[in-house]
Amino acid sequence: MSKSSGEFLTLSVLEAKGYHALDYRALLLSAHYRFQLSFSLENLDQAKAGRANLMAKLKDLANVLPAPIEQVQALPLWQRFMASVNDDLNAPQALACAWEAAKDRELSPALRAGLLEQMDRFLGLDLLKPQAVAPTAPLSNEEQALVDARAKARADKDWAKSDSLRLEAEQRFGLLIKDTKQGQVWTRR
Repeated sequence: MSKSSGEFLTLSVLEAKGYHALDYRALLLSAHYRFQLSFSLENLDQAKAGRANLMAKLKDLANVLPAPIEQVQALPLWQRFMASVNDDLNAPQALACAWEAAKDRELSPALRAGLLEQMDRFLGLDLLKPQAVAPTAPLSNEEQALVDARAKARADKDWAKSDSLRLEAEQRFGLLIKDTKQGQVWTRR
C-alpha cells in the first residue's frame, strides 16, 4: 500500500468500511510489538470477529459489580496476566489470559468482572462496555431487488442462483445475508 497509488488506509477509511478502531487495536494486540505485523483486511476481519466473540462471552457481566482489586490480584490468572505484561509486553499472551478469564465459569461473576476490568486497563478493548447497536440504513431499491430476487430463487429451490445472488449482494453492497427459520436476514458489513 502506498499513499501515491491511492491505496493508503487510514483509521477513518477503515471505519467507513465498517470496522471499529478497537478492532484495529485487537489486531495490533494479536502480535508482539517486536515482530512485524502482517496487515490485511482478512486479518482485520479475524481480529474483529475475535473481539466480538470475546465481548459476547462477557455480555452477562455488563451489570455485575466487580470484585475488589485486592481479591482480583490474588488470583493465579491475574498473576499470569501480569507476568505476560511484564515479559516485554507480551500482548498476545495477555490477550490469551483475558480469553481464559472469559471462559472460566469456576470464578464468580464478580471475580470474573473484576479480573476482566483490570485486564482491560492494559488491553483497552472496552470489553465490559455495553455495545450500542448501530442503526441500519434501509435498503436502496437496487439492494432490495437483489434481496427479493434471492428470496425468490430460494423459494424456487434454485440453490446455485441463490448462492450467486448472496455473493453479489456481499461484493456489490456489503450485505451479508443469512438464512433463518423465519426467512433471510441481512446485515451490513
